[in-house]
This record gives sequence, C-alpha cells and structure tokens, in this order.
Amino acid sequence: MLLRIAISTGAIAAAFAASALPAFAHDDCRGPVAATGRDHGSRRAAVLSAEGAWQASAADLMGIRYANWNYSGEREVACSWADDGSWYRCTARARPCARIYR
Repeated sequence: MLLRIAISTGAIAAAFAASALPAFAHDDCRGPVAATGRDHGSRRAAVLSAEGAWQASAADLMGIRYANWNYSGEREVACSWADDGSWYRCTARARPCARIYR
C-alpha cells in the first residue's frame, strides 16, 4: 500500500512538471510604442494614466498579448509639470513583449 501511494504521488508530480514546462519559449519584443496619459494633479496618477494609455496603444497596434506594461522592455516614463503648477502630464514609452510558446 505504501509503495502504491509513493508511485502515484511520483506520477502526479511528473505530470504537473511536464505540463508546466513548455517545449520552447522565447520573448517576442517589438519596436517602441509611446503614449501620453491624461493630465492629473498628482504625479503618481499621471504615471498610471500614461502606463494605461501605453497598454491601450500596444493592444491596438500589436494585439492584447503585447499590452502588458510590466512585461515590456526598455520602459521609461517622462513627466512634465504645467507652467501654472496645476497638473502633471506623463508619456510612457516601451517595447511591447510577449512570451511565445511553441
């Protein structure tokens, strides 16, 4: 009985390991995309707006697989403050990347 449980547990672990590892995976990164977010009174809100605008632009241009800001390459966000000091405006720029499994 104990041997049968050990074999079953080993077979289950092997099945999970085989399903978790793809045969081949690589990152497919595309050319840079830039997008400007909405004006906001706080820098943090302006940065988040720019990142969201970037994700929307990347999805429109290359598909939803490439629209993850956190998985993009060469990320940068540049912000400017209005002359009258009332708002920030940020632009996000990055290379959209997707994980490709084959």
